[in-house]
Amino acid sequence: MCLTDKIGQLIFDSKDADRMDRSSQPIYIQNNDLCAEFEGEEVCFNNRLNAYMDHGWDGFYTSQKREQRFPTLVDLRADGYNIEYTGTPPNEQEFRLIGVKGAPGILVTILYPNAGAYQVYDKNRRPVQATDWDHSA
Repeated sequence: MCLTDKIGQLIFDSKDADRMDRSSQPIYIQNNDLCAEFEGEEVCFNNRLNAYMDHGWDGFYTSQKREQRFPTLVDLRADGYNIEYTGTPPNEQEFRLIGVKGAPGILVTILYPNAGAYQVYDKNRRPVQATDWDHSA
């Protein structure tokens, strides 16, 4: 209901086989362009996310299984967001940006701990074609 052409919801989750067992949180969503003055100090967008609550039970104890899915609100007017994992990022992830039709997309940058090549797919599992490198980003 609160989604506008300025605010959207970014949902991303792990699709790795160990997504219910391995923790990669907390995860920080950051943007240094979205800043405001607060009590005499400049504060920028920095949202800390944790995994969903464990709802399974093994006798008297929780099952220690958590879905590695992370929803956050984002300002669609921002140039982009940095995602910083405190654990190892999943090799296979799915991202969904939900907003009103015609709203702009956002750039998401993830710091991976290892060098490698990564492929981006669209919602129909077709590879997204490479575009010219944007040095300003």
